[in-house]
Amino acid sequence: MAVAGGAVAGVGDAALRALTRLDRVLPTRPRHEVRALSGSVDSFGGGRAPVDPEVLMTLARACRDVVEAGFDHPSGSGVRRRRVEPYRLVAADRRWYLLAYDLDRDDWRSFRVDRMTGASARTWRFRPRAAPDAAAYVQEGVASRVNPRQARFLVHAPADSVAQVPASAAVVRPRGSALCEVRNGAAGLDFVLMQVLLLGHDFEVLDPPELRGRCRALAEKLLAAGVR
Repeated sequence: MAVAGGAVAGVGDAALRALTRLDRVLPTRPRHEVRALSGSVDSFGGGRAPVDPEVLMTLARACRDVVEAGFDHPSGSGVRRRRVEPYRLVAADRRWYLLAYDLDRDDWRSFRVDRMTGASARTWRFRPRAAPDAAAYVQEGVASRVNPRQARFLVHAPADSVAQVPASAAVVRPRGSALCEVRNGAAGLDFVLMQVLLLGHDFEVLDPPELRGRCRALAEKLLAAGVR
């Protein structure tokens, strides 16, 4: 069965492409499960599948069947066994993530699937909790981990016109029909500022406050360069 041959209910185009890639590497036996499990997948960005397909299928089954899952995953103090209530798999620009409720930390967490070992599903069913939007939650987490400096801007343009911002680098939220908030990051504040400047729209700095000073300093340099 080729997933690309028809629509998959509840899955966007990006997730459909990711599932198609997954279908190409799956052994014949579980391929028929991809369509049934597709409701457990969300996405932002392009989506790739550089992980063991059996791990993805184990997690997707656990999401579908509403059963607890367990796996080993690195943390600040080393590799730990995590007990979770799995909610959704998310296909990001470069990696797969699992959004789950961490039973030991009593909070929502996202986990990189390629860092998991010993993934298994239990028979213990759980009652689903009110969950955050899976793709948005993981996207915000990825952007904050990858980029050491973060900022927020009010951009004077509709959210759908700021789509060129990379999904792994920024989060765009509508603020009515004519404005949007852009939360982005980079290695330094000057790079954060240039990302928004290159969008070509008027904008205001919301956070951090020191970025307003950088705006003035860079504006003076640009003005000086323009009159030479």
